[in-house]
Amino acid sequence: MLRADIFCRAIPWSKLILESREMVNDLNLQKSHKISTALVGLSFGILPLTFFEPRSFYFILLSLSIILILNYKYYSFFLKLRGMKFAALVFPMQLFFYLYSGVSFLQCWSKIVLTRGFVNDLHFRDSSVK
Repeated sequence: MLRADIFCRAIPWSKLILESREMVNDLNLQKSHKISTALVGLSFGILPLTFFEPRSFYFILLSLSIILILNYKYYSFFLKLRGMKFAALVFPMQLFFYLYSGVSFLQCWSKIVLTRGFVNDLHFRDSSVK
């Protein structure tokens, strides 16, 4: 499932976004998802620092809290549908999804940067605005 999601969804979707040079605010590209992906990436990057500076763990806790708030409708759906235990298990899976999706996007972006030069005209567009 993970292999299919990365190679049949995350990478092709990232390439399409980068080649079209438009990042719409739609589907799994809503602002809340972009922010959540960035927070997961930052938290993952900061995680090793917690061994040397334990207070940096507070940033990770804050990031996780923000992700919960940004995606509360998603988690409340699973809470109503399957209960607290299931909703609690969805959260780490969603974090993992954000992590590998973000890494896939960065991998595609860096490949374009290295092969074609800097992508400086990537536009962010709200799909609700026609």
